[in-house]
Amino acid sequence: MIRPVLLFLIGILLAGGFFKQDSDGPLMSARYIDTPLKKVIGDIGIHFQKTFSYMDQIVDSIVVTTHIQRQPFREVMPKVLKETGIIYREIYTGHVILFLEVKLDTVPDSTGQQ
Repeated sequence: MIRPVLLFLIGILLAGGFFKQDSDGPLMSARYIDTPLKKVIGDIGIHFQKTFSYMDQIVDSIVVTTHIQRQPFREVMPKVLKETGIIYREIYTGHVILFLEVKLDTVPDSTGQQ
C-alpha cells in the first residue's frame, strides 16, 4: 500500500513543477553599459551555445546598454537588439543570423521614389 501512495506523491511533485527544468533552456544574467554589440553577441553565443552570422558593418558601430536577469535566449535577443535596427532569425538550432530590418514603406520603388 505504501508503494502506490509514494508513486502518487512523486507524480504530484513532478506535475507541480518542483523538479521542473526550464523548457526554454539555460537562462542568462548580465549587465552591459555602452558595450559593443559584437562583444554582447559573443557572450550570448558562448552562454547559449549559438553561432552568429552577420556582416561586420552592421554591428561594428553599435553599443548596447541593457540588463538581462535570468532570461532565456528568446527574451535576451529582442532586449539586446531593441532600438538597433537589427533583427535576428535562428535558421536552425544553434545558428543565428543578424540582419538590418527594412521597413517596406522606406524601400524605393522601381522609379527610385519612396
